[in-house]
Amino acid sequence: MSTIKDVAKRAGVAISTVSNVINNKGNVAPATVQKVNDAIKELNYQTNYIAKLMKSKQPKRIGMIVDDLCGLFYPYVIQPIRQIAEKYNYELVLYDTNSNPEKEWKIFQSLVYSQIDGIIFSTSTPPVELPNFVANLRQLIESSHRSISLVSIERDLTRYGIDSVYTDMHAAGQKAVQHLLDKGCRVIGHITGPIDVEIVQDRLNGYKDILTQNRIPIREHLIAYGDYSHRSGYNAMNTLLDWNPDIDGVFAANDQMAIGACMALKAANKQIPKDVKVIGCDDVFVTAIVEPPLSTIHIRKNLLGTEAIQALLEQLENRRVGSVKRLELENHLVIRESTDRVNRSYLVPSGW
Repeated sequence: MSTIKDVAKRAGVAISTVSNVINNKGNVAPATVQKVNDAIKELNYQTNYIAKLMKSKQPKRIGMIVDDLCGLFYPYVIQPIRQIAEKYNYELVLYDTNSNPEKEWKIFQSLVYSQIDGIIFSTSTPPVELPNFVANLRQLIESSHRSISLVSIERDLTRYGIDSVYTDMHAAGQKAVQHLLDKGCRVIGHITGPIDVEIVQDRLNGYKDILTQNRIPIREHLIAYGDYSHRSGYNAMNTLLDWNPDIDGVFAANDQMAIGACMALKAANKQIPKDVKVIGCDDVFVTAIVEPPLSTIHIRKNLLGTEAIQALLEQLENRRVGSVKRLELENHLVIRESTDRVNRSYLVPSGW
């Protein structure tokens, strides 16, 4: 029977390093962890390895990877996940990636080799790279000699065999721009988020498709780029005003950028909605209390979190085997004074 000394020799590391990997102690580089796990598998040391894990009695843990924990969107999603996870005795650990695929991959490596049980994630991997991303993720999990459950939020990855809970962001973009058209806007700008992210592209394509359907030419100088923050919305709105003095409507890819856009319009002495109408997306709580209250597309954020954790628990608790869960959540238009001065629906704020 192979010993820990044999594993260390095969991996080319010290016995203490093998011990740290087995017991999840110390700061061991992912590449070294990979070598040790490969040696464990090659030498059939897996039985002893698993026994060590069982004796350690580590708490059950769920990881969550998102774009930006400091934004206004994810707290709504995280709250039900944390509450339900705690009910089932799972610890929740949170990470954000700032829409950086390289940082995201390092977080996946860290979670997989820290004995995580399941991961809920929103990947910022560009669409063209998704097949390789999923293949590498599967290989990473296999190398850990453990079964790790996965649920994707915001993007549909069911074609790769991953449970997914998401919203149709193409439809959200269409609804927002159609509303501006219905209110008489004809020179409509769009402020995007990080352009390599698929859901950002979906909103942008929704914007373009509705303009095309209404026979309004798509003008590239009516599209400005942000990063989801208030400041980027402010700067992007100033860019749009410089390029398009006749602009009369703006769709921002999230509410934070929409609020930044409103600040820029006020600084430019533009009246909202008389001169320029503004609509955002997400319906976070501040949309009902800014001035003017912001029209937006309501995304079912709490339900997104609830369904995601339920899907993960179904896997972890063996309540569903062999099938892949796909759930698309509806979104709807919320009209407030940033597009319709006489509308008073903001008096019943949502998400509070």
